[in-house]
Amino acid sequence: MSSTHFSKTKTVPFFAACFPVICIAYGSGYNYSSIILLLACITSLCFKRHKPRLSSEEKLFLYTLCYYFISFVVLKLIHGEKWSFIDKPSRALLTIPIFIALLRYPPSWRSLAVGINIASICSAVVALYFLQNYPELRAFDGRIPNLWFEGYMQIQTGGMVTTFAMSSLAIALLEIKKKNYLFSIMSLIAFALASWASLQSESRGSWLLVPVATLVIIHYKFNLFRIKVILLTLVSISLAIATLSTNDTVTSRVNEAISDYSQYNSSTNAFTSVGIRLNLWKSASITFLENPLVGAGIDGRLEKRKSLGDAGIIDKQVSRMTYHEHNQFLEAASVTGIIGLSALITIFLVPLFLFFKILNRSSSSENAKNFSLLGIVSVVLMIGYCLTQAFFNHNSGTIFYLVWTSILLSASMKREAIFNEQ
Repeated sequence: MSSTHFSKTKTVPFFAACFPVICIAYGSGYNYSSIILLLACITSLCFKRHKPRLSSEEKLFLYTLCYYFISFVVLKLIHGEKWSFIDKPSRALLTIPIFIALLRYPPSWRSLAVGINIASICSAVVALYFLQNYPELRAFDGRIPNLWFEGYMQIQTGGMVTTFAMSSLAIALLEIKKKNYLFSIMSLIAFALASWASLQSESRGSWLLVPVATLVIIHYKFNLFRIKVILLTLVSISLAIATLSTNDTVTSRVNEAISDYSQYNSSTNAFTSVGIRLNLWKSASITFLENPLVGAGIDGRLEKRKSLGDAGIIDKQVSRMTYHEHNQFLEAASVTGIIGLSALITIFLVPLFLFFKILNRSSSSENAKNFSLLGIVSVVLMIGYCLTQAFFNHNSGTIFYLVWTSILLSASMKREAIFNEQ
């Protein structure tokens, strides 16, 4: 085997398997891990003289990435936005060579599972460091004076950690079927550690659709509608609630949210974490209804927010803030209208459709189905993150979702004859 062929067959899947670990272990890891993977993928494609021969399903995902980017280009021209408006969406184009190269050289199930578990364990190590050295801060707070941790964002990283935590849970249950009990136990430990780390981030939005993701995993592994599984699920949920109710971090965040809502509802104080979000969501909804097709643009959205504050429709103090809407769907609706919202929904629904199709296809291999399950869990959780945070308004959220989805989708769709070898 030549060194060139060795580098193509080993380097690309190696960096794909390392992606979860680097994302969590280093503050700006999401950036560096994606760049390294992109360079490895481009290099592998350059050495391949034949053009890729893609299936209709693979092309559908590529069309989705292109549509996401092109919609922002169109909206940039309509609203006269700065070129930075298409900076984050351009990551969709950079994902294309990663997806194509990984179709040819995907990571193995075991290597990616190990990478996920290591990432889960690393998250607990980082969270413990914060707890011991910066107890006044939430875990994954990037403001500490340490270059290694620069780039962490407690909400964004908290979401990534939650994704890997639930992935470790899925891996544990899947490995039981193969009777790999030791690896299953290690995955359960990784799940427990990452779950604890996620709680230390105090990112409430990251936990929103965890129950749904859990039900997806349990249903796939055990058939949710069996009486034993239903009883086991109810017992597990009860134990989880009982355990969480004794956790000071969880109870304080829940009580804080309830208090914030009570103050907002009684009009005593709208300038709280929940109160600000509710005001922003109200403003975004009104802005979208008045500009349904293409939205109001970034400046137009802020002007409308101010006018709503002046009219007393939303809190005036909140109306002067230049925050995003703290909800990716409402952010897309108010700024980019139906066009931008459709692009956002498409990058969720198309991968979800493809993952489910592979999962339900009788001809799919066991590993392909396993990758698809992880993909479904990842997409479901990301939708949850976007309900309380403009996740894609940050490089970390955009890069993480697009690259991680491409890794899982390419691994599940891998075909032996992607390139024409004539």
